[in-house]
Amino acid sequence: EGLYRKSGKQSQVNVILGALAKGDPVVLEDPNTYIDVSVICSALKQFFRDLPEPLFVSSLYKDLMDLARSKPTEDRGKQLKSMIQTMPSEHQQTLEYLIRHLVKIKSQSDKNLMTASNLGVCFGPTLVRPTVTTAQTEIAESTFRANIVESLITSFDEIFQ
Repeated sequence: EGLYRKSGKQSQVNVILGALAKGDPVVLEDPNTYIDVSVICSALKQFFRDLPEPLFVSSLYKDLMDLARSKPTEDRGKQLKSMIQTMPSEHQQTLEYLIRHLVKIKSQSDKNLMTASNLGVCFGPTLVRPTVTTAQTEIAESTFRANIVESLITSFDEIFQ
């Protein structure tokens, strides 16, 4: 199982997210408390999943799905960059930071089993969400949402530099 595919202990995830919500520091390397890496990974995914507005703002959802459904071209990175530039700066900066992290994770895929495709599957539904979701749209569009995140990872330099 890949690094971001294992679920962490929910009680520990809740402690981390609760501290963040209160603005308290989260000490992940406390010598008195062992926190498994899967807890940290789960907390990161849950944090983004719980945001009231997804990191990719809902107003871009249709355009993102249209792009994901289209045949991949050399312009895909440029198209994503153009869409990202319309987002609030806080979203842009956070997205860049997160995708930079995922690029680093992908670079160690031989050890952590997280390829760009696997990371897209794990983060697509979290980062790219419609305003209203149904079980049918979750299933029908999950591949396209994963594709967007995979493209962000594989085209990081083109999009964010």
